[in-house]
Amino acid sequence: MDSAGQAHAAQGAAADTALPGEVDRGSVEQHHRRVGWLRRRGAGQLSANTLYGTRDVLPHNIGLRIHAMLKIYHVRGTRSVRPIWLCYELDLPFEIEPIDFSAAFRNSAEWRAISPAGKVPAMTDGDMTMFESGAMVDYILERYGKGRLSPAPGTAESAIHHQWCWFSEATLVRPLGLNRLLKHKGESNESLAADAEEKARVCLEVVDQAVSDRDFLLGSQFGAADIMMGYSLALIASLKVLDDQYSNAQAYLERLKRRDACRRAMNA
Repeated sequence: MDSAGQAHAAQGAAADTALPGEVDRGSVEQHHRRVGWLRRRGAGQLSANTLYGTRDVLPHNIGLRIHAMLKIYHVRGTRSVRPIWLCYELDLPFEIEPIDFSAAFRNSAEWRAISPAGKVPAMTDGDMTMFESGAMVDYILERYGKGRLSPAPGTAESAIHHQWCWFSEATLVRPLGLNRLLKHKGESNESLAADAEEKARVCLEVVDQAVSDRDFLLGSQFGAADIMMGYSLALIASLKVLDDQYSNAQAYLERLKRRDACRRAMNA
């Protein structure tokens, strides 16, 4: 057995001798390395037993069922960053499945069976399959969050949390989507493009004011709304629209990018 195999065998033995609730799962990075190691050796279905040893009893805090694990279909730099970032923040075991984002694959029956519109991201959890990054964030929070990174449902704080989650995608980046579409098609309608950018700048001003006296959208505590907004601001920054006019929003984005979970998600 090679050194990698010996190391993984030792990990499996340690898991087998641990008491329920005391199994050391290691870091998320170790989990991902084990997934890759198993796949390279032709492992079939990667169940919780396959990944973590042969005990039938999983600890109460693992948040998983046997044969069920979050899998996020990912293309670097796309909105799949959001659920990946959230999983890292919550320290959840999950699998990243990189996909080919060519037009041929996105239009294939294989991919459309997972993501009917051909978009990224998509996510599975056992037998459940879903798309839309914001919906994934909500699902992960509801199922695995245990009250972390989101306010209690039905409160005023929860309403503001949802406001920013929706605003970040439905309002802030939507005008720039039109702008990019026009440029991709080679349209020469400069007035439409300028109008789209102006609408985005109005929205950036809203964000800039919101974080002028606080570290995060809901105050001093980081939350999932910041994940939703952080990706949108990073996208806008890449389009050279988030500039020095919005110094508060720029500083806010830099705070988010310094978070370890953000860095890992952006580089996944």
